[in-house]
Amino acid sequence: MAFSPKHILAIDDNEAVRDVIVTMLQEHGYRVTAAGDGLSMREILQRDDPVDAIVLDALMPGEQSATLARHARDLNIPVVMISGSHDKIVFALDNASSCSENPSDTRNSWTL
Repeated sequence: MAFSPKHILAIDDNEAVRDVIVTMLQEHGYRVTAAGDGLSMREILQRDDPVDAIVLDALMPGEQSATLARHARDLNIPVVMISGSHDKIVFALDNASSCSENPSDTRNSWTL
């Protein structure tokens, strides 16, 4: 039986940040799909390519990140919300989401 890496969906509207997240996850052996907005996230989740977990920017424009996180959780997909904003990290903790205040800090665990 062949090993199949976990499939992570990384969503961030900032392309540079999204690229860093994708690179870090790939370096840790994950298969990563990237999206720049909530609509793209929803479209990817409808594909016949199951997602094991989501890394979601807590400050997405358009559809609120909280709504996107709830949608993912309704599909039983774990969500890690990330942000440089302390208030958004508190929101993520209050709503039982995993969170990271600094996704570029490689000391954070990417084990999903």
